[in-house]
Formats: sequence, structure tokens, C-alpha cells
Amino acid sequence: MIIQNMCGNWERAGSVGMATHGAFAQEISSKSLAHGFATFNTLYKDTGIFGIYARGESKKAPELVKTILRNMMEYCKTVWDGRMDGPL
Repeated sequence: MIIQNMCGNWERAGSVGMATHGAFAQEISSKSLAHGFATFNTLYKDTGIFGIYARGESKKAPELVKTILRNMMEYCKTVWDGRMDGPL
């Protein structure tokens, strides 16, 4: 749930549009890699699923996937208690 809150959701046509404040959403919006994305987290008794659903042009999909994976790996390296106060 923490990583879901850190990534957030973003929609290009939304009220925030390109002026989003999270670094993850800023990178995707500044490079016009997607029309929007949403994160999801489903909890089960002893496990869970986290994912990102992104919508965009098929020709930009490879770069979008690379960007998502790179950001997820960066979160693994740089997240600590003090960084959990807001979006990255």
C-alpha cells in the first residue's frame, strides 16, 4: 500500500494534467509516455498483488514499461521512513 500511495494515479486529461507533483508521474507526463496510469494493490490472507495499469500509444509502450520498471527499482533502493511523507 505504501508504494501505491507513493506512485499515485495520473490522468493527462484530469485537472492536474501535466502539472503533477510526483516525480514518477512527472517523468511519464513530461515525456508523453501515457495518457494516464493507475496503481492498484490487492491484499489476501498471506500475500498480495501490486500493479500499475497504464494507457497510451502502442509505439510508446516499450519506453513506458522501461520507465515504470526503472522507477520501481529506484524505489527499492531509495525508500526509507522519512521518504514516506508524500509522493516522490
